[in-house]
Amino acid sequence: MQKILRKRVLRDLKENILRYLALGFLIILGMYLVVSIIAAADTIIQGTEEQAEEHNCEDGEFSVFVPLSKQEEAALTEEGIQLEKMFYLDMSLKDGSNLRIYKNRKNINLLVIDEGKQAQNADEVVIEKRYANDHALAVGDRIDIAGVEYKITGIGTTPDYEAAFKEFSDSSIDSERFGTAFVTEEAYEALMESGESDK
Repeated sequence: MQKILRKRVLRDLKENILRYLALGFLIILGMYLVVSIIAAADTIIQGTEEQAEEHNCEDGEFSVFVPLSKQEEAALTEEGIQLEKMFYLDMSLKDGSNLRIYKNRKNINLLVIDEGKQAQNADEVVIEKRYANDHALAVGDRIDIAGVEYKITGIGTTPDYEAAFKEFSDSSIDSERFGTAFVTEEAYEALMESGESDK
């Protein structure tokens, strides 16, 4: 019986050799794709974790209706919590896009400069990388924010805006319509006093 089965298997292999070779090739290709995807995902996760640690990415954030008192801040820092206030202004530009303006950060979610340098004067700004690409902006260009021209001194990203969503409920990134920007404390105060902010 086994002899007959062996002969039948060999005959079947000879008759359908191309089919079995194709199936074998598909199995090998599928295994290769799975292994490649797992390796790539692992590399991305490791790189993201290293960047987050290097640039002190936040572990969490919270909002308050009334500013924290000095005693409340002290109570949190005594527990080993590092705090940094991160207010922002949403500014509408003439092209219909929106820039979320932050002050330069000092301790948490530090700016990663890809080109140029951080804003140091009141007429300088750093623009988020994807927004700059979609608007063909480069270091040295000028951008009008609330009727004031700012010189772009840097292009970069921050770990809290790896995916630059305007709202938490957004499902896709739209860098043509939204981006982030970073200015000095002096420039931020001037923008706030201008009353041009959407929020």
